[in-house]
Amino acid sequence: MGRLYTHNSLRDAREQFEIMFINDVLQDNEYSLRKSAETLGMHYSGLHRKMRHLGMPKTYRRTSK
Repeated sequence: MGRLYTHNSLRDAREQFEIMFINDVLQDNEYSLRKSAETLGMHYSGLHRKMRHLGMPKTYRRTSK
């Protein structure tokens, strides 16, 4: 059976998961960082710091439906 992952390290896999998870929470909360931080059980500044560490954009724009 082939691998289900393409990451070279546990750190890379964890960071990729965190990016995808945070993106999902942001989308669920209409891209509000404050609401998303509350959903994740963390302070707004902690979420902002985590996103910066992961290289995520500071702001998100809602796409038209």
